[in-house]
Formats: sequence, C-alpha cells, structure tokens
Amino acid sequence: MPGILPELKTRQDCDHLRERLGPGAVVALWATGYPLNTVDIMLQFRTLLRQRQKHVIFLLRKSAVKIYLDLCSGDEDELVYQLDTNNLLQFCSFISIIFTHDYCIGGKPKEFSGKIALFPHNFNKNFPSLNDIFADYFIAKNNKYSDFNFNLYPNHIKINKNYKYIIIPAGYPKLDLLVAGVKKAGPAPYKRIAFFPSIARRSEAAVEQFFAASTELIETFLERYPGYEFIFRPRVQSRNEPLFRRLRERFLGHPRFKADLEADSVKYLISSDLLLSDYSAVVQNFCYATLRPTICLRPGNAIADPYNKYSLGYLGCSAKQVLAAIEDALATLPQWEMRLRHDREQEAYHAGETLPYLCDHLEEMLTDQPQPDWIVLDKGNTPFDKKADYLKLFARPIQAWCPAGVPLVFDWAVSQHGADAKLALAAIRWGVNAFGLQTFLAKQVEKAFSMAHPTQTLALLRHMYKKQPENAIALVWLAEALFRWKPASEDLQPLLEKARNIVLDHVLAGNISRIFLQYGHDSAAALAVLRKAKGEIAALHPEQWFLYTLLLFEQRCFDDAAQLIKTWRGMVNQTSTALRFCVSLLQLARKQESDMPRFFIAEGTHWVNIEGIDVSFDHARQAAQCLNPVIQNLEKKAARDPDLWAACSKLHAACGHYEAAGVCGWKAIRLAEVDINFLLWLTEVMKKNGDQDSALKCAAIVKNVLNNLKKHGK
Repeated sequence: MPGILPELKTRQDCDHLRERLGPGAVVALWATGYPLNTVDIMLQFRTLLRQRQKHVIFLLRKSAVKIYLDLCSGDEDELVYQLDTNNLLQFCSFISIIFTHDYCIGGKPKEFSGKIALFPHNFNKNFPSLNDIFADYFIAKNNKYSDFNFNLYPNHIKINKNYKYIIIPAGYPKLDLLVAGVKKAGPAPYKRIAFFPSIARRSEAAVEQFFAASTELIETFLERYPGYEFIFRPRVQSRNEPLFRRLRERFLGHPRFKADLEADSVKYLISSDLLLSDYSAVVQNFCYATLRPTICLRPGNAIADPYNKYSLGYLGCSAKQVLAAIEDALATLPQWEMRLRHDREQEAYHAGETLPYLCDHLEEMLTDQPQPDWIVLDKGNTPFDKKADYLKLFARPIQAWCPAGVPLVFDWAVSQHGADAKLALAAIRWGVNAFGLQTFLAKQVEKAFSMAHPTQTLALLRHMYKKQPENAIALVWLAEALFRWKPASEDLQPLLEKARNIVLDHVLAGNISRIFLQYGHDSAAALAVLRKAKGEIAALHPEQWFLYTLLLFEQRCFDDAAQLIKTWRGMVNQTSTALRFCVSLLQLARKQESDMPRFFIAEGTHWVNIEGIDVSFDHARQAAQCLNPVIQNLEKKAARDPDLWAACSKLHAACGHYEAAGVCGWKAIRLAEVDINFLLWLTEVMKKNGDQDSALKCAAIVKNVLNNLKKHGK
C-alpha cells in the first residue's frame, strides 16, 4: 500500500466515493490515533462486518494514518480514506451508520443523515454527557448510566437522526482485542512486570517526588527479582516529557529494563504478570483482560503501611509499599483471578464478544428496533428558536450546570441568533456569580464583552461589585470594563491597587497583569501579580504562559524563565509558535543578555505580533536570531494551514527578509483570506524589496477591494 491514503477534503471527493459503492447499507468506521488509538478496534470490527457481507468504509484521522499503514502493510483495500473534519459528513448521505468515539468526531456533524454510534473513549467514561449527547447510540460497558437533563440543550446540538439516545450494554470493545491477545499469549508466568504511568503534568515538587519513588522502585525490583524483566511504557503523548525521559535515561543499558516506545501497547499489556501504573485508565483494561491485579504508585498520598487494597489491586505511596504489594500479588494470583472474573461479569458485559454482539444486532440499530435490555432515553424537543430560550438558561441556578457546558451556551445562542447585547449581558452576569468557574468562562466573557453595550455592562458590574466587594471576579471584570471603555476613570486605579494586594487565581491574575501592562506599562506589577497567584504554576491558564515568560525575560529573571519554559514544554504542544519563540529568546539571553528585544512595544521597522503580544527588535540581525526557528516551524504548519502564510510573511519582514516576506505574502493572497490592512502592508514590503511590479499588483488588489466596499456602501 502506498504511504499516502486518499483524503476526503471536498464535496466532490465524497461524491466520487458514493459512486464506488454498491446498493445496501453502508457502515463507516472512523478511527483516531491521538489521544486514543482506536485503529486496532476498528480493524477487528471491519473484519467481522465483512464476514457478514456488510459494506464497510474505513476512515482515519491524520493521527491514525501511520498506525494503520504499519498494521496493514500489503492491504490493498480501496475503501480507506483520511478524514479530518466532521463537516464533510454532511456530504456523505450514503453512510447508514458511523461507529467512532467522541474524541474523533468532536460533535454533531452538520446535516449528517446517517446514524451515529459512539464507543466510550475509555473504560471509565461517564455518559450521557455534553460530549456525546448528539449520538443515536452509545455502546456501553454495562447498563449503568448517569442522570442527564437533555432539556438544557438545543435541538441543533443534541439531535442527529431522532430524538432518542439509546444505550446498548454491549461491553467494552477494547477488551475484545485484549482477551484474544491473552489467549494467544498463553498462560502466565511471563517473568515480566510492566509500568504504564500516565500523568507527567505535575508541579515541580511532584515531578521530583515521582521520579525519586519510581527510581527507587525500579532499582529495588531489578535487584530483588533477578529473573524478571521491567517494562517501562508511559503513554504515547507523554513519553517525551522531561519526567519520563529522565527515567528512561536513568536505566538505559540495564539488560532487564526495557522502554517500550512502540505505538501499540497491547504486546506487554497482555504478557506481563502484573501491571504498575499511577492513575491510568489502562488499569481496568489489564485487570479485566488478564484477570490479574494492578498496583498504583501515587507519591504524596497518605497511605498506611504496608499498602491499601481495592477492587482492582493495590495502592501505594512509596517504592517500599509498591514492592510489598508486588510480593503479595504474586503470591495470591489465583484468588485475584476469581475475584476479578466476578467483577468483570458485573462491570464489562460480553467480555471478549462485544464486537460480535454489535454485528449480530446491526440491523436493529439501522431500523431503530431496540432490544429489551437496551436503554432508551428521550432527548426531548427544545428548538430554542427564540433568544428568550437562552435567557431562561442563564436564569437557571448555577448548581444546575455542568461547568464545562457553561461557555457553550453563549456560543450556541450567537450561532443561532447572531450577536445580541441582552444575551451578552446575561452571560456576564452569570459569569460574575459563577465564582470558581472563571477558567471555563474566560473565552465566553471575552466574546460577551465585545457584544455587550458598554454603558449597561459597566452599570451591571458596578452594581455587582458594590454588592459583592470580596468577589474577585467582579473586581477583575469591572477593571477590565473600565480599562476598555473608560480608561481615564478615577475608579480604575483603586481597583488595580486592590488587585495588586490580594491573591488571585491564575486566570484572573492573567487578566489583571495584562491591564497593568497596557494601562501603566508596569511590567513589574504585572509579574508580581502572576508570581503570587494561588495554586501550582502548572495550573496556569494556557494563554498566560507566553505573557508570564516574556515578563520574566523583561525583568531579566532568566533562570525563572528557563524553569517556566521547561514546565511549559510538558504542558502544551511543543510546536507552539510562542513556545518556540521563547526557547529562541532563552538561547539569546544565555549568549548575550544585553541584546534582548523589547516586549509589549510595537515600534520601528522590526516588530512583530506573536499570539497577541507585540515584540520590537533593535535591528534585523537580532530579529533573525529570535525568529528564524519560529519561521521554519510556522512554514511547515502553513503547508497544511494556508491561513498561517500571512504570519510567516510578517515574521520574514521583521527580519529584513523582504523577498521571502513577499513570497509568503503572495501565498497568503492566493490560498487564504486576507484583509485590506495586510494588502496595504504587503504593498510596502514589495516596495522595500524593490519589486515594483508586485507592489503595483498588490495596490491594484487593494483598489478593487476598496471599490467593492464603496459599491456596497461600506
């Protein structure tokens, strides 16, 4: 099979696929590789469906393509496609039902005419939930489910094919593969222990604690059990984080220590005598597939010696406790097998036979004929065709809301009815009363501020702050409103002084620090507010990492900046433009501290805006030192996302690379949507490069845009 799969990217692609299919029901299987590999499950499901003569289309997110090609080298199947957006499903009316999970599909596809059946993304998935209410069918491990108020959600969010949410207690699909693998692996003992830790995003103190405990555990185990292998396998998305790299490097070269870095976790999961973990959902998979216990290492917890026992194994807070648990577990494996077999019957129906069960009942799913043991929930009819419907939602008691669902209400309303000042005001009022939910509300309130009437918003926030002077949210948002609309107000300074002297959480501290910067250019005060924000630094809101790091650079706190960048690397996608820029700054600072750029200032020829923050350079060479690594990374991304070419162009210009800026600028014009300000800017860049022809072409485009705007009275 070639290394590139055909991709569904347009309506025409979907039409071509339709032409290749014969009559009859079509089943689509959509797999993802990150954050959860479902390729193996879907491949097994495809095999079973084809044995029953069903038409099957295999769809893969980009993250799953390599996994599929590795597993299926030599497979010449033509009905395999890459699909990266659920929007394309609106053109796939030929699909009768699609099996996937919420991580993969993301939400209700626009105008999709087929049924949606969702697998749980892990063993402990709670349902129904906001992430899966659009499903027609949910494949559940058993018949237990949570209460859920479908009436809180509008039809266009929750309704797909019909007004029912049908729970099929078919079992857990992953167990099918694991149970089959256990049978193939043969009987224990395997003389092998596996360690599958999951959490790397810890505070610095917690990282060191976990490293020390894990190091002691591995050293002592290898010494105490000379006939055993020790398999170390952090989850794929965490394996390059500093904590896990240190552990791998610590034992590199030991003949009985193996770091498993393969994509597929099944090999050692099913052929280990015991599993060690921390908090991973893999625990249930191991226990119910192998009928052997797990031992969880949780440093920092208060667990009495020798260890704690629970339904799936043991809990220990130190290497000593885990080693004691290992000894007990190896001595009592027959008892554990009996106990876990009984628990599996209660918790995971049809263990090893979930996918055959679904194949056997596919016709009932296609024709909406639920079996007696299936659970049918009525989603209700809530069209929310009036703005008043959303205002009623905002009037509900705060306790009635799932925190993660709050920010979406305003977005739903705007998507259906457009911007509305009343809705915006309701969102702001709700947010002030939400107290500890501001992390979830930050984006929503930012949008609401842009749509609300300034006078009404200020009046509301003044009133709420007067009633609740100790409410930090009311204080910060009132300061934000005054800064936006009445920066000369004498009320703003006292609010900032109060904010300076109290301890805020990281979200609110980030908002106030930005005002300190923009209002008084007081970076020292901005940094002080962030430094004393409550909670671990790892809890910092993602959008504030960049601001915090640049403040540290500006105050010449380079060691602190280096530590923050180290933590940042483990918190976000390492291809982040802001992160790459900060890494470049750190390298520059270590070479030549005095040659740092100026932050939060836009002046001169060589300046850029990176993720909303202005940075000015004294000369082109300085800009190039900092920006070249960023540009290289961004151009790679732009090959897949044309909207980024404009940013590439501006970065090149800041470095004095006017020819390259022009090349990227023309790509932005051809491949993406750009505004008139960019066109005017690019015209000047062309002039600087001496490319008069291109400058004239750009000016002509500007003229046409202006004429069109004038024609339409804008």
